[in-house]
Amino acid sequence: MKGTITFTAAGAGLLLMTGAPVAAQTVDAAAPSPGAAASTGPTSSVTQGAGDIIVTAQKRSERLQDVPISIVTQTGDQLAAAGVTNTRDLAAVTPGLTYSYTGAWSQPALRGVSTSATNPGAESPIAMYLDGIYQPAQTAQIFDLPDVQRVEVLKGPQGTLFGRNATAGAIQIFTQDPTYDLHGKLTTTAGIVGGGGASKSAPHVGINGFVSTGLVPDTLAVSVAGYYDHQDGYLRNLARGGTRYGDVNSALIRGKVLFEPASNVKFMLTGYYARRMDRTGESANTPGRFTVAASVPGAIIAERPWTIAVDAPERPYLRIKTLGGSLRGEIDLDDLGTFTSLTGYTYARTWLDTDIDGGFVSNTPAIRLALCPACTQYAVYQPSRSLSQELNFSSDKFGIFQLTAGVTYFRDRTAQGAIANAGSFFYNQIVKTRSLGAFAELTVTPIDDLTIIGGLRYSKEKANGSGSIFGFPVGIYNRIRNDAWTPRASVRYALSPRTNLFFTYSQGFKTGVTQQPYCVPGITFDCSPANPERLTSYEGGIKTGSRDLSLTASVFHYQYKNLQLLVFDGIGSNIINAATARMTGVDFDATSSLTDVFKVRAGISWLPEAKFLDFPNAAVFFTPTPTIDASGTRLLRAPKVTAVAGIDYNQELANGAMISASANLSYSSRYRWEVTGRFNTGSYATLAARGSYAFPDSPVKVSVYGKNLTNKGFIQGTLLSGSALEAFYSAPREIGLQLELGW
Repeated sequence: MKGTITFTAAGAGLLLMTGAPVAAQTVDAAAPSPGAAASTGPTSSVTQGAGDIIVTAQKRSERLQDVPISIVTQTGDQLAAAGVTNTRDLAAVTPGLTYSYTGAWSQPALRGVSTSATNPGAESPIAMYLDGIYQPAQTAQIFDLPDVQRVEVLKGPQGTLFGRNATAGAIQIFTQDPTYDLHGKLTTTAGIVGGGGASKSAPHVGINGFVSTGLVPDTLAVSVAGYYDHQDGYLRNLARGGTRYGDVNSALIRGKVLFEPASNVKFMLTGYYARRMDRTGESANTPGRFTVAASVPGAIIAERPWTIAVDAPERPYLRIKTLGGSLRGEIDLDDLGTFTSLTGYTYARTWLDTDIDGGFVSNTPAIRLALCPACTQYAVYQPSRSLSQELNFSSDKFGIFQLTAGVTYFRDRTAQGAIANAGSFFYNQIVKTRSLGAFAELTVTPIDDLTIIGGLRYSKEKANGSGSIFGFPVGIYNRIRNDAWTPRASVRYALSPRTNLFFTYSQGFKTGVTQQPYCVPGITFDCSPANPERLTSYEGGIKTGSRDLSLTASVFHYQYKNLQLLVFDGIGSNIINAATARMTGVDFDATSSLTDVFKVRAGISWLPEAKFLDFPNAAVFFTPTPTIDASGTRLLRAPKVTAVAGIDYNQELANGAMISASANLSYSSRYRWEVTGRFNTGSYATLAARGSYAFPDSPVKVSVYGKNLTNKGFIQGTLLSGSALEAFYSAPREIGLQLELGW
């Protein structure tokens, strides 16, 4: 059997001279992937060949090199080889993506576009989709990926086809679909996390499985996926003599039913339930001693990676429960196109408790409050419920024309309650959101080698904010009424059947944000809602794809207006439209099969310009003034360089056994978390590796793996307030064994 490998290094990319995004799903035209066919929608009229990477960035299945968008896509096997087990790890395989978070709120940055807002209804500017269903809650975007089929990261505004909150791009996660043949896989994991630096050694065990079978030939099939994972704490709690802290438990079950009553009709019903208890997710320390606890004599302050100093009566934790379902229906209209209906429901419930001063003052709450009034324990409860509906039509090609059009409906109710210092402050906020959208995109091929795409979406947004303070009701105090037109225009010119030049102009918008109910006009800050963000993108480049090479190289320029950013006046914080910004950069991503058994990959994103043009009232902490003029400074969470490198080797031995090995390197230059530059993530590189042996004539495979082999502790998340500038560190080194049984 032939094999492949994947290597990524900025230097290797220079040798390839042309490239496409990350290696991904490949489809043999004679035998298309059943999973892809069930989840990707209509097939384009472009002939697909062996080795083609197929994506759905334009609401239909197309070859990667034919889509005038920068895309990184990875299969489930490729993610596993790179040590990617959840969405936080995606930055390790995606140049330009920094997967950061603010406590419980996932706030990734893509090419420097991110958010710091944690208010209810304040969604990420990177739209997240799970099996085609939009996931709005920032607190529920930590997805474990036990049964993932592939992931697509779309870079640049996707405001025309994806709509709201796809300002920076979109992340699409597709899980495995049922097939009519009986097959499955069971994987067990046993590893050791930590033990180097300041971390504790902690066992890690997990088990996940997937099984699929047909019930009625060519008509009915089902699949079930399950996952359980436990990790003991690798953190040292200095307030308790260095004892172990930070265990993580997560579990998931997902079921799918595929029903094809006719050759041109297909339905996919999906349901899932997941829960996660993470005591590392709210356990932070304070590098640089930016904490009010530092002024208390005898206080214990944790500064090193993987150490904390927790004295809160309730141990910090992050607990998330999510459940959801979807129904996808497809009707292939002979010689016309495909009509698709996608209905989704998502419910997410999040609890968290955190010690937001990050230091030890006293075990007794009353004494602690007396010694340090700003040393605060903070608890938050946030339930979110959303319903979405999309109807779209993707036509076959009629002469020189091809059309994609549709309508969308979205409804969401998100609440947030908070209590501090065992009841000294309490508020509750409810934001109800409604959104309608309609879009159309026309593809025209006036001559054989030239393709022109033009599209436009209209979105209408409505949101109301209400709540209570200390139990006293506050009526609707914020109303959002926004609409937006988001166009897109692309030109693609074929240099050859597999190589294209492209240019794309596109726009995206992020919906407005309501304020907290404790906002007091004239005393704290402007209490009007933050207006929508707008981003305009210009991007051009080259893409090529074949069995042996996939490459994308592009240059992009962003104009970013009405940034929704945090401001602080010494009393409280709020989200306002505080700035305009500009970004310019270069993306390069290439995968090459050097031989039948070796594949290498190189990817780099260079962002030399990413700055605020106008930011006169930027929030600062632990300074004499609460705001400064940050105009001209670099954007937050915007490293100048991010790069990935990978090498894969697969070889069949003479006895029929298969051996494989992979190594994946990820690098990021330093980036800021606040505008003064005093609180940063330093440059870092992490390495993941895996070696496997599949026994001949046996369903058994044994693997040895390592994650973060450089044992680099870098700041991956923060919680910034007037009490402390807190840091959450990446996990330390992990080494372990996996046993797989496939059938």
